[in-house]
Amino acid sequence: MKRASWISYSIIIPVFNDSERLDSNAGLLAKYLRANPHVEVIVVDDGSSELQRAFLRGICDTHGFRLLSHSGNRGKWAAIRTGAMQSNNSHIVICDADCSSAPWITIRVYEECCRSSDVMVGDRNELQEGIPFYRLLYGWCFNKIVQVVIGGVFWKFSDTQCPAKVFPINHALVAYMEEQGFAGDVEWILRYSQSGYNIVSVDVPYMNDRNSKVHPFRDGARMFTALFRIRRRWL
Repeated sequence: MKRASWISYSIIIPVFNDSERLDSNAGLLAKYLRANPHVEVIVVDDGSSELQRAFLRGICDTHGFRLLSHSGNRGKWAAIRTGAMQSNNSHIVICDADCSSAPWITIRVYEECCRSSDVMVGDRNELQEGIPFYRLLYGWCFNKIVQVVIGGVFWKFSDTQCPAKVFPINHALVAYMEEQGFAGDVEWILRYSQSGYNIVSVDVPYMNDRNSKVHPFRDGARMFTALFRIRRRWL
């Protein structure tokens, strides 16, 4: 599928005290930007320490990334929302600092498998590398809970939490997103679906990072509680 000439992308990368992970991939990102002027990188510092923030500013200045900052730590999807609201491009691409799902691959898959009006939700289950069994089990369990608690569009997904996602920009819709932590994936998918967007699940390659900041028990409990907030708010 040929990319429409008007489509442009903002790769949004939330960062909290893990500038080193971004630094290891910054060169590849910068090379991709030079070859694709319709793409930008927006890094959102979600309340990192002063030392980390200074390091992050140097990375962004060196490679031409936009840097936005929160004064305190608010959560992954709070950072994504900040980046999305500041984007002037047609689509946003979600990416973790470690590029475990490489954004250049996410964009290529989107253009091959989706229409410009679609939302793409990446699925790691078939093309993942190095994910330990406990994380696979945790992901499977959380997905089943989402299907039971929220239902609807989620019955056709086996992985809601993969970082590889593409959303057409809708600032009016994004402005009302409230979930700030890791359960934000669920709220965004639900709200875009309720607003008439077609949600497409697509297999994407994923390389596990052993330094993942998601804690299965602590964050799992918070995400479980968040599902009921989302259900109460939007269903």
